[in-house]
Amino acid sequence: MFELHVEGSSARLQLTGDLTIQQAAELKESCVQAVQSGDSLVLNLSGVTRIDLAGLQILCAMHRALVDEGKSLTLQGEIPKPFKETVHIAGFQGCLSADQTRLWK
Repeated sequence: MFELHVEGSSARLQLTGDLTIQQAAELKESCVQAVQSGDSLVLNLSGVTRIDLAGLQILCAMHRALVDEGKSLTLQGEIPKPFKETVHIAGFQGCLSADQTRLWK
């Protein structure tokens, strides 16, 4: 389930459940809307139960779009174990930020 809340120039995107190829179209649409919704985005991944490479790629693309547009992305909540495991398996652990408020370096 993907919930986007917009207040002024700030948006909050709550992602829960699976972020896999089966949800890729819906996840991409939610991310596009989030990027277009304001100057800053707060992303909460704490409810993610599964993620695959497709989910990681969409989140990476969203982050790049935000950076390209001069917008900010911060994390809220804990990054769940399934997310960290998929990042490691995919070989992207060097891309994950050590700062708990940021997703990528």
